[in-house]
Amino acid sequence: ALDGHLALLNTLNPPHTAGPLVPPWADTRFYGITLDSKNHNWLGGWESYHVYRYKPNRSSFAGLSAGTWTGIKQPAVLQHSRGIAADNRGKIWVAINNGYIWRVDQNIADGLHDLSADTNYWAGGGTGIIGVGIDFTGHVWGISYDNSLAARLDIDASGNPKAGAPATEVVMMTAYGTSQTAIEAM
Repeated sequence: ALDGHLALLNTLNPPHTAGPLVPPWADTRFYGITLDSKNHNWLGGWESYHVYRYKPNRSSFAGLSAGTWTGIKQPAVLQHSRGIAADNRGKIWVAINNGYIWRVDQNIADGLHDLSADTNYWAGGGTGIIGVGIDFTGHVWGISYDNSLAARLDIDASGNPKAGAPATEVVMMTAYGTSQTAIEAM
């Protein structure tokens, strides 16, 4: 993402690019990027309080910049969206700077959506959640920069957090160059 825009690179012919791909909305500073199971791009919208999906027009390389944008306003309690990851169940997971992990359905209709009343978010195991990832068993991990830890949110087979399972069920202290790593079940 360049200054809130995407550019597509042709890796077979590197001097050629398509773009920039400019969302139709203002203030789109991107942070994280992922691809969903349909090869659509998803971006965290750092200071815009949105996440974005871009569906490229894949008819030709030149047509990639003629795709469809979707903007999704995040719940009002959530701050800046950062890292973003797609799971194999059609869910998009977003790291939220003030300590949450938010879930969006990848099949949301095209267009601009206001999900400010949405409640599909969970505490992410600390503040400064800057990254999110999906492990091989489908559980969601949030990475807290402020608290130097990774926390797991246990997910059931349908893609929902397990009842009563806090995101801090497994905590790993993360630090570079230390002699100890603590793993603790809460």
